[in-house]
Amino acid sequence: MRYPEHIERLMQFFRKLPGVGAKSAERFCFELLQWPEAKIQEFTSLIEDLPRKISACPSCGALFQEEICHFCTSSERNAQQICLVATPKELFLIEATGQFKGLYHVLGGLLSPFAGRNTLNLEPLLRRIKDLNIKELIIAFDGTLEGDASAFYIKEQLKGIPLQISRLAFGMPAGSLLEFAGEGSIAQSLTHRREL
Repeated sequence: MRYPEHIERLMQFFRKLPGVGAKSAERFCFELLQWPEAKIQEFTSLIEDLPRKISACPSCGALFQEEICHFCTSSERNAQQICLVATPKELFLIEATGQFKGLYHVLGGLLSPFAGRNTLNLEPLLRRIKDLNIKELIIAFDGTLEGDASAFYIKEQLKGIPLQISRLAFGMPAGSLLEFAGEGSIAQSLTHRREL
């Protein structure tokens, strides 16, 4: 027997989330049915406000809720280093380690021929490297085929620019995703990064 249509539709939305299968979606729906209406209203309000409350910094791509990006405007950060990440989520994973005190730049994705991404938009990064007189670029991509290919592509594109380029080192097993690495592993990778 099928569930009522409204529950079925909600389950379909939950299943669009990464790692959520049919059973998890079912559990989420039935858990929500137990919540008081006020809690459900708060939950829906948070979802509705997400695109209005959260913005991407036009300079670095970090997500922020305030008027300005605190990564770009902080005087306490090392303005001669940029840590290059694929997505904003990875930026926050690295920041949580407390090991990196430089600037960030979110690339917005990696090379992936299977997904139709055969080039990377490096113009904003190149502009920041030049304008800020960056001395070191730390590439913090996943240890996957896409991450490796993107790192080497970027290194080739930056040839001729007086810039030290390094990449996360041990602590990150080959083929691993930053998303699933612990803070200790990420911190160790930053500390022991190697020149690319």
